[in-house]
Amino acid sequence: MKAEKPTWLWYPRIPAGYLTLLFGDGGVGKTHICLAMTAALSTGAGLPGAEGTGRASASIFFTGEDQLGELRRRLDDIDADTRHIYACGEPFGLDEDGIQFIESMIVEKKAELAIIDPVVAFLGRGVDFYRANETRAVLAPLSEVAERTGAAILLSTHVTKGQTAKAVHRALGSGDFVNAARSALLAGSDTDDPDRCALFHEKANLGPKAPPLGYSIKEGRFTWTGETTLTTSQVLGGGDASDLSARDEAEQFLREALANGQMPAKDVMAEAESAGITPRTLRRAKERVCKIRKSAFDKGWTWELRPEDGPQDAQDGHI
Repeated sequence: MKAEKPTWLWYPRIPAGYLTLLFGDGGVGKTHICLAMTAALSTGAGLPGAEGTGRASASIFFTGEDQLGELRRRLDDIDADTRHIYACGEPFGLDEDGIQFIESMIVEKKAELAIIDPVVAFLGRGVDFYRANETRAVLAPLSEVAERTGAAILLSTHVTKGQTAKAVHRALGSGDFVNAARSALLAGSDTDDPDRCALFHEKANLGPKAPPLGYSIKEGRFTWTGETTLTTSQVLGGGDASDLSARDEAEQFLREALANGQMPAKDVMAEAESAGITPRTLRRAKERVCKIRKSAFDKGWTWELRPEDGPQDAQDGHI
């Protein structure tokens, strides 16, 4: 059982012994942010708003996109002590063997931070990134690794292209990624001024939310710039997403959740609940954008997108 009072890798953004989610569009600097964290740990320097420990701490970077030489160049640019930063540049599946490998590396290197960037590169071909029952089988064991080792495990992913009322629900993939993480961070740049970038604290289960933190990337060099007035609506674009009606949000959720085909009704409803959509609102949205079918072999109902929005056909089943 965990102690009631959490410990922190970076208060209050990244708790030790738990999963943290970092999400944002490609090219906004998620990898730079991750490397800045490892650099600060490698020298014992404090991250913004937190005191340094004065001692070097180890980190492990599992990358599925970047060349190790490029990561080393970026680390050298920000004066990291790379003796305390370990990297794996070959993606592997997050099956039982893969998760055991991560745990063994954390234990062997006495790492306080492990980064998986991007997590989708490590899920393997047999795992549907958008299905809660499949991603849950990966996230639960990873959470247990974090708990056993006391390390913070940070998962990086992209954002969806749709619009919802809460920025945290824009993280790409199953809602279980947001559910499993105790903290979620959004990285982004101003759609009108791409040089203005910020890290937003969108979910905080174990402490207060931190204020938006600015950063810049000039000539490939990353720098924290302090607290900022930049907002998530400026970063995500499309105006103020809070103006969407509840039903509009639920309809957009269904279009994104079912974009790859039909899903079991119970999985859709679980995803919607984790996205903060009420059953009543989900039913109203379902009647406009979904077809409901009975699965073969009495496996329950499935939902799929209709060819176009409209009232539900009378012969369709319902829950």
